[in-house]
Amino acid sequence: MPVVFFYITWQLDWSMWYLGQVKYCKMSEMTLSICNGVFNIGQLAAVGMIAKVVRKKSPDFALIFAGIGLCFCPVIMILVPHLPLAYRGVTFIVLMTVLNAPQCAVALCTVQILLNAAPEKNRSLLISLFTMMTTLGVRLYTALGADLTALYRFNLIDLGVRILSTLGLIWRYQKAKKDGFLTKISD
Repeated sequence: MPVVFFYITWQLDWSMWYLGQVKYCKMSEMTLSICNGVFNIGQLAAVGMIAKVVRKKSPDFALIFAGIGLCFCPVIMILVPHLPLAYRGVTFIVLMTVLNAPQCAVALCTVQILLNAAPEKNRSLLISLFTMMTTLGVRLYTALGADLTALYRFNLIDLGVRILSTLGLIWRYQKAKKDGFLTKISD
């Protein structure tokens, strides 16, 4: 189930993302708020384009763009702490907004595909268990030493699993297209 693996990798770094922003990128509450606002504006700008891809191709195809965009998150978190402190916040905001705009496909497509792919029995429980993956990121970071080197190692691991999950989404899309089982959307 490539979509389940993708969903797990999407959830993996949520807590670590915040930790990296505050502890290593030295973002203040104001910078974090600006980051969230600008990022959401970027998402709003991208959602129309992604919705067209969903209608024209399928949610399965559009989710590949989310996978590619999410691969940039660990790269951003690895690169930004190396910048001079004065440039970290602005660089983080710009890179996050531009490179990860396709993330809006997660909200548009993941639930549709999960509901299509997950078995009827215990479906809600399974999806809830996957969401618990947000705590795994911090546990892994702590096990790696809970310092800047651990942050880099965690993000390299995160990048690796996200690349694998994106390749899984590509494989899933090609197989579903060939077999005629693309996720159907309703208007």
